[in-house]
Amino acid sequence: MNMKKTLAVVLALLMVLAFTACSGNSTPSSADSSTPSSDASADASSDAADSSKKHVTIIYCSSFGDQSQCDAEGLWPDYEVEWISSAENDQDSKILLEMVSGSKSFDLTCTQASGAKQYGSMGLLEPLEPLDDWDDIFEGNKSQHSVGDTIYGYPMVGDAYVLMYNTELFEKAGLKEPPKTFEEFRKYAELLTIDANGKNATEDGFDKTNVVQWGTSYLGGTGNGNCWEFCCLAYSNGGHFITKDYANMTYEVTCDAEPMIKSMQYLLDLYNDGLMPTGTISYDYDEYKESFYNESVAMTLQWPGHFGQAAGTAAEGKLACAAIPTGDAGIGSGPMGGWSVNVFKDAPHKEDALAWAKIYASPAGIDAFEKASGTEHMVPRSSFFEKRIKAAEDAGDAATVNYLKAVEASAEVCQETDIAQTDACAADTQEIASRYINKILNGEYSPEDGMKAMKTELETALSDGGYMQ
Repeated sequence: MNMKKTLAVVLALLMVLAFTACSGNSTPSSADSSTPSSDASADASSDAADSSKKHVTIIYCSSFGDQSQCDAEGLWPDYEVEWISSAENDQDSKILLEMVSGSKSFDLTCTQASGAKQYGSMGLLEPLEPLDDWDDIFEGNKSQHSVGDTIYGYPMVGDAYVLMYNTELFEKAGLKEPPKTFEEFRKYAELLTIDANGKNATEDGFDKTNVVQWGTSYLGGTGNGNCWEFCCLAYSNGGHFITKDYANMTYEVTCDAEPMIKSMQYLLDLYNDGLMPTGTISYDYDEYKESFYNESVAMTLQWPGHFGQAAGTAAEGKLACAAIPTGDAGIGSGPMGGWSVNVFKDAPHKEDALAWAKIYASPAGIDAFEKASGTEHMVPRSSFFEKRIKAAEDAGDAATVNYLKAVEASAEVCQETDIAQTDACAADTQEIASRYINKILNGEYSPEDGMKAMKTELETALSDGGYMQ
């Protein structure tokens, strides 16, 4: 986004916040919703800071628990860290307000998948030098938090789609291994789709109007998950919604290119041939997961975190994972999610913040981050997978070994999510892409016409939003 448009957005935001404050509304404004992890106020905490220590302040997402617990690990004895917890939907407002107010309240932040590129391209973040063990981090995670060769975020959390399947349903269909290619994926889907008479989709007399078990499914609603899942097909076939040249800060909308149309036709054929539930075109995550966990669906492309959510369902103990099948590009690649730690350009303690960020993003720092979060994320480092796989092997936990190896295989080749990495345009571009995929599945457009219409809207949204300007 160019600076004039950025300032216009921020000033509008300030006016809204000012109006809210003057209206006497009892609901806290976004300016009030950040809370220190301790009971003390930010000012009191600052006054009480140990003057013999370096002081840095970080604003982070509250969904990662109480990160002040990281202090107890003793990783930064020379630092006094002030942890400011903020709801994810408030964090952007605070960062933009910081920009125009010049208050210099924060040294660092942790931002989601598109944050480093967004704020880095807006001039809000300090460029970072590579970590000493930079080679340990997956390439997709590096590029996701960089603009060209300029690093704006050290990866803390990663995420990569995997193929998840029901081993019992596979065995009943005579399938011993997961599909390796999307061509095989289609054949497997046919064998795994069963009608009420027990016939699969390859047999004469199969009734696609009376199916009791489907081979696969799709997150077909108009939510953002739709276009993210589509990236598994697109990237594996060599397609992208938007082709970008960060070195020259130029882009081209390529959603109507042959690999994208072919990917869309493949998806549409799966749906029209009855290999997916009829309701899949409106599925959001809840319906998507429920159909898989109740064994109505045999295999899906999913975020790896869904693997552990089968407890107490019909699918418990029956799930396995594999890498994304390969497509025409010779790879099985999907979208990369994740979070990174960033240093503000105008950080009041910039040099100290730059040094501390390296500690926080180190393997020991991420261990502390995970512990404080209270959950296990996909860590974007090869060494973490080696450690966790060995621990699972030593424990004889074959299911976890399978899961980790599948996630690692996908993480090694997954890519930044081009449709979401569009700075301030991200919400619009994802909505447009998901809406048109849904319209094509609904039969409102052919794949060719739908992708062309999508291109027109994407070009307008990116231009109006000042992307790469």
